[in-house]
Amino acid sequence: MPRRINLHVTLTGDGDLSGQIHRRIRQVILDGLMEHGELLPSTRDLAARLCVSRTTVGTAYDRLMAEGLVKGRVGVGTFVTGSPAGARARPSAATSPLRPAPLWPALPASCDAAAGDVRFDLRPGRPDPRQFPFSTWRSELSRHTNAEALSATSSDVAGPVALRSALAQHLGLFHGVPAEPDDVVVTTGARQAVELAARVLLEPGDLVAVEEPGHRDLAALFTSLGLHVVPVRVDAEGLVVDAIPSGVRCVYTRAARHFPLGRPLSADRRVALLDWAGRVDGVIVEDGHDGEFRHTGRPIDPLRGLDRSGRVLYAGSLARLLRPDVRIGYLVAPAPLHAVLHKAKQVLDPEPATPVQLAAAAFLRDGHLSRHVRRMRAVYTERRERLITAATWTLGEHATLQPSPTGLDVPALFRDPHLDDVEVARQAASAGVAVAAISDRTVTGRHRGLLLGFGALPTDHVEESLTLLRTAIESVATGEPV
Repeated sequence: MPRRINLHVTLTGDGDLSGQIHRRIRQVILDGLMEHGELLPSTRDLAARLCVSRTTVGTAYDRLMAEGLVKGRVGVGTFVTGSPAGARARPSAATSPLRPAPLWPALPASCDAAAGDVRFDLRPGRPDPRQFPFSTWRSELSRHTNAEALSATSSDVAGPVALRSALAQHLGLFHGVPAEPDDVVVTTGARQAVELAARVLLEPGDLVAVEEPGHRDLAALFTSLGLHVVPVRVDAEGLVVDAIPSGVRCVYTRAARHFPLGRPLSADRRVALLDWAGRVDGVIVEDGHDGEFRHTGRPIDPLRGLDRSGRVLYAGSLARLLRPDVRIGYLVAPAPLHAVLHKAKQVLDPEPATPVQLAAAAFLRDGHLSRHVRRMRAVYTERRERLITAATWTLGEHATLQPSPTGLDVPALFRDPHLDDVEVARQAASAGVAVAAISDRTVTGRHRGLLLGFGALPTDHVEESLTLLRTAIESVATGEPV
């Protein structure tokens, strides 16, 4: 059945109404907004909407037929047939005097080298969607996607009580983060959680320290809020607390697993960072990125778990545990901030609970997520070991691996510090291998290498993907095409 278009037509005055209708529809067709075979509104419907006679609309349609733009078919309607010879393409957008604020053109844009077909997905932080218990998730989603379920849900701006309670329990069990349901604000992801924290605690012009190397997009977020970003170097123990400059109000850190080098913040540095916050009346925003997937070693207490003075806010997301398209994050904050965080959430994102949030609450509460995480730990640990073994053999001549005890990727730093990792990622993408260049994800871009993700890569694809990746590295290193 051809698609019938609900066409917008504006009439001015009372003169030549048929001509106005004809010109509007003709322009729509010439601009390519209607395709061959699509149906115009019936003369009865369009006449009723425009408050004109059917004869007026019919006359306009007759003129379009005479020009070869439309054709009538008894019992079907009037549909688009094409454009006359010499018809012009849709015009480009009109020029505008509006320009963006100066900071936006200055912010770097990441290169998405994997925009085409992906045979082997080595991108970092991506879970395996094939391992997700879809039948259970669909059942929960279906149960909460009806008018009765939604009408029974309160519009608490902090998120559904059921989800906040489930998150508080999950964070206590899996992360070692003490939290009551009232401490939790549900967000659309970890990044919105960080933004909420920055908005309620900081003012434009304040200094925010981030790890160097560190995540460029988070630095850009702080910059967009009018904050001044100060990179602080990282060594084998993580963030060098003694290098935090005076005047810094806030430190953003991924203490469980540094991005992109994967190192956890040592116990001594955690104590030192908490001492710093107390000494300068500062705040710490801790991102619990990939905290659930620990492969080796003993768990390390998060800063939030060690905090006794209420200076740490804990942000995170369920995307890597559930599915990347499940946009559920959270922010855990001390009691004095609850009211203002709710006010900020109301301003930024006042939407009521969604079926996805309600399904996620049941998914956590009934133990489905816990079972899924335990199973996936074994799957990811096997993939990690195989990737490390294969990458050491295949890429060892060109890169040094820095395996992390947690997470879904392994950093591989190039031995040649001048090797263009962005170009390597681009050439790998042309061979069907999606991989992230470290310099394209970090604040200064001084570190060169690749983040080898193993979450979405089946175990039996590891060796072939790394062979193709080595070819891309050697091609860039020698300057010879693949």
